[in-house]
Amino acid sequence: MSAERVCERKWMPYAQAARDYLGISPDVLRGAINSGELPAYEKPITRGRKEGARRQNHSYFVNLTDVDTWIRECWATPEGRF
Repeated sequence: MSAERVCERKWMPYAQAARDYLGISPDVLRGAINSGELPAYEKPITRGRKEGARRQNHSYFVNLTDVDTWIRECWATPEGRF
C-alpha cells in the first residue's frame, strides 16, 4: 500500500499502522496499547462466530490521530521533543 493511501485512512489494525504508517515493529504499538498509553479498539466479529465463542486473535484498531499524538508525547527527536 502506498504511503498516500495509508495516510488517507483514519483507522487501521495496529500491526498495519506499525508497519505501513510508522515503519516499526508491531510489538512497539502493542506494548503501548497494553500499557494504556495508546487507545485501541477491538473490531467486533461480524461473521463466522458461534454463540459464546471467544476470539483467539484480537483485531485491535488504532486511530492514526491517536498514533500521531502518542508519538509526539513519547518519542524524542534529535533536538528534543516535538
